[in-house]
Amino acid sequence: MNASSHDLRTQTLQLVLAHAGQVQANPVARLIEVWLDSLHEEDLAGLTPQSLASALWEAFSGTAQCNAGASQVIAADYAEDHGGKATALLILNPDMPYLVDSIVMALRKQGVQSRAVLNSVLSVQRDAQGCITGSQSARSGPEPFESYVLCLLSDALDSATLTALTARIEMVTGDAASVQRDAEILETRMTGVAALAAANGTEEGREVAAFIEWARDGGYEAFGYAYYRALPGEHELVRDVSSRCGVLRDPHHPVYDTSLAGIPGEFDLLAKRNDTLSIVKADVQSTLHRDLHLDFIGVRDIDTTGHLQGEHCFIGLFTRAAAATALGRLPFARGRIKQVLTLAGVRQQGFRAEKFLEILESLPRTEAMEADPAWLARLCSSVVSLYKQPRTRAFARRDVYDRHLNVILYLPSERFSAALVRTITQELKTRSGAADVRAETQVSDGPLARIYLIATAARSFDDLDAAICQPLVAAVEGWHTSFDTLVDRTADTQVRNDLHKLRAALSVNYVAATAPQVAYRDVLNLQRAASAAPVTVRIDGDSTDSVSIRLFSINSVPSLSMILPALHNAGVEIEREQTYKVPLADGADYFITSLSVDAASAVKLGDARVAGAAQELFEALFNDQAEDGRMNGLAIEAGLRMREVQVIRAYASYWRQAGCRFSLRYIADCLRKQPGHVRTLVESFQQRFDPAASEMQRAAGTAALSALRANLLDVNHADTEDILRSVADLMLATLRTSYFQPGQRGDTLLLKFDASALSLLPEPRPYREIFVFARRFEGVHLRGGPVARGGLRWSDRMEDYRTEVMGLVKAQMVKNAVIVPAGAKGGFVCKMMPKDAARETIAAEGEAVYRLFIAGLLDLTDNREQGAIVPPADTVCYDSPDPYLVVAADKGTATFSDIANGIAVQRGFWLGDAFASGGSNGYDHKKLGITAKGAWEAVKRHFYEMSHDINTTPLTMVGVGDMSGDVFGNGVLLSRQLKLVAAFDHRHIFIDPTPDVTTSFAERQRLFALPRSSWDDYDKSLIS
Repeated sequence: MNASSHDLRTQTLQLVLAHAGQVQANPVARLIEVWLDSLHEEDLAGLTPQSLASALWEAFSGTAQCNAGASQVIAADYAEDHGGKATALLILNPDMPYLVDSIVMALRKQGVQSRAVLNSVLSVQRDAQGCITGSQSARSGPEPFESYVLCLLSDALDSATLTALTARIEMVTGDAASVQRDAEILETRMTGVAALAAANGTEEGREVAAFIEWARDGGYEAFGYAYYRALPGEHELVRDVSSRCGVLRDPHHPVYDTSLAGIPGEFDLLAKRNDTLSIVKADVQSTLHRDLHLDFIGVRDIDTTGHLQGEHCFIGLFTRAAAATALGRLPFARGRIKQVLTLAGVRQQGFRAEKFLEILESLPRTEAMEADPAWLARLCSSVVSLYKQPRTRAFARRDVYDRHLNVILYLPSERFSAALVRTITQELKTRSGAADVRAETQVSDGPLARIYLIATAARSFDDLDAAICQPLVAAVEGWHTSFDTLVDRTADTQVRNDLHKLRAALSVNYVAATAPQVAYRDVLNLQRAASAAPVTVRIDGDSTDSVSIRLFSINSVPSLSMILPALHNAGVEIEREQTYKVPLADGADYFITSLSVDAASAVKLGDARVAGAAQELFEALFNDQAEDGRMNGLAIEAGLRMREVQVIRAYASYWRQAGCRFSLRYIADCLRKQPGHVRTLVESFQQRFDPAASEMQRAAGTAALSALRANLLDVNHADTEDILRSVADLMLATLRTSYFQPGQRGDTLLLKFDASALSLLPEPRPYREIFVFARRFEGVHLRGGPVARGGLRWSDRMEDYRTEVMGLVKAQMVKNAVIVPAGAKGGFVCKMMPKDAARETIAAEGEAVYRLFIAGLLDLTDNREQGAIVPPADTVCYDSPDPYLVVAADKGTATFSDIANGIAVQRGFWLGDAFASGGSNGYDHKKLGITAKGAWEAVKRHFYEMSHDINTTPLTMVGVGDMSGDVFGNGVLLSRQLKLVAAFDHRHIFIDPTPDVTTSFAERQRLFALPRSSWDDYDKSLIS
């Protein structure tokens, strides 16, 4: 004992005596003194007398009186060196094997840090009441011996943590007591099982018996035994209650319970095995001695008729001495070695046999004893080659009970590192979906290192090599090697060169964060990006546990402020975003943006159908080619493609214009909760209008819609039921659609309704109605009869343009009541008009949308060719021939008739330039002013009856309109005597209290002649 440790003991004891009232004869103080003297010097390193003394007196005082042979866990506070408080635990037990190792394991399992774990075994005498009467070191005193383990923890534990830790320590000390109590029984069981195995008289039986005896005699630490019996009608073997001993004695044990985590498993699986002896790793880890998966030894019990009766099961750990025993000297293993050599075609002696034996010796004992000999033969043959030319190889198998995935990975020694082991462990856990992965390593001075991995509760795979081994090898071989291997498989030389250039530009951060397989797919996307849309998208994920949305762009990065709301609307939430720049020598900057989705989104995107629909949708959204909104969630929830989502969006938008009380957002949210019914709607719509479908298939689509609207019992939400039924009604009332027409313009969808049959429309209902729906615009054309005519209006009533048009139709129907044609009206709105756009921009957009609207109307209208009526191509028609479509000018479209006629002529529509009245071949409303002149006659008559000559006498007036309009503009120029004092339109208010008749008339003429004029163009200097 050196001086420093002696001083520590002396000072500590003095402080303890101070607590004990300076009475050295105090039995607790004496116990502490003996305990201190028995400690090793290195155990006390780093401790101070103050902290040690406070812990000792508080903890050991609780042992002054207790029953002999009792087990106690005593918690106390002790003073830290820096003045704080921490927790000390004193664990008192009768002396027995495995205690200290198991207690240290318990601390680690609970995540509790300790400053020191001090233990000593003492000879302690107690009286009948359990009070200490004497104590000596175990070397000099008599039995019974008591074990005192003092754990000085780093921190003060809260109540919950202390309770959990105490429970675990009590469990492991109880397990140690169970093993000690049943030690003789366990030995007897092993002797009996060995005798039974030898009794069958076969060579295998004798080998099994010899192995069990070897295990009993020091090769194996047995912790528990039970006999599992095969009972009639039971699917699994059942533990025989009377047989259990050791840690398997307690049927309610929190770790070992009654099933031993599936071992020995299903009766059918066990009955099919040929081997009498099974040696496998159990699912559970040992609570005693060493923190390893338990080694399970099972011996099948076969009766004289060859039928399975049950299995003798031992759990424990092979000793370290067993690992040092040559495999060739182990009973049972000798026969397996011969099998392996024979299956590999290797002679029993010679260099190759020696290498095989060396490899088998190096394997974990359970692998050498359990694995299929054919699998071992393949492994040994490969590893012999690896010694000559070191490289990475992985070998994987399922254990005989199909619970574990075992992987043995060899790699060049120079590549081995602790960080690599962590990487490989995580890679296997991710790839296999395992609940846990344990790794054991072996590094020697030879050319190869080995990592042995056991994945618990891993998924099953048809091809372990492709699913597990190859990715693990790739993780070891190095990122660039794996990447280059993938690239070199590409057939096209130019593509390979492009990919290598892109790889050279990848950043260190990107390489560190991205698997080679993912990077290979990324650079393929980048290589194609130059000829693709500005932003391309890929949904990437090898499992539903890890899914990312990857964006590829050149010279700019998509804005997160645009991307994230769009994804949220579609029902996808992003947890992390990372953008990587890939600069090329030609000056172009490529960008890879990785968006990691949350767990719920990953599950949805893990479905291949949904991933395909989402990829198409996101790429269109991020390239500003699709409409954002909650309806996009149907791609994620129902797996609808963009065009299919557009069908539902179009019907919802039409219904909203027709008077639906729900908002589009609310409709979308309700439909997203009914993916099955939504798919039925879309599929039925497609069946009804697919020109390639048979009449029977189309009838089935109609029947499916009728059945859906009549059978919504599974929908327990009134609004959702109303929405589904209304969409079905709209689909059933649809007579034609452009859905299947070739060359459709972008996202435009046309629907022709039998409006007269739609009960959800308010009265009066038009005869027919065409709805043109697109992201850029919407429009309707309503007709009062088969032959009808009316103007097309450029509406600014975004929310209710159909109501506006319907009101015009009603008036037109009345005006045309006694003539042919009947009344009709149409209208459209521009949905993407730039905010605060100049008049020229507004006019250009209006004209462009008018062209699309006219083209859409013609897409669903029959034509006449050589006297015959010809329906549109690839269009299923549920109505009679309907070739009559005539349009006219209206608000905002007064000068567009030539445009409409030009489209009609270009498309060969039978009416030619008679399609739209008011064109250059007809008359110009503004130039001729027919409507204004007719109205002016009524004005003249009115004032004539008042004896007022409006042509010679000034006339004060106010008006609604501006000088660019054909009615207002012409009307206020029909008399030079008009004094226009006020006027307004939707843009401006004009006021001129006392206008000069002559100058104001001239200014009005100027504005009338000025294209697209407004009141803002009026010369302010002329205003009174």
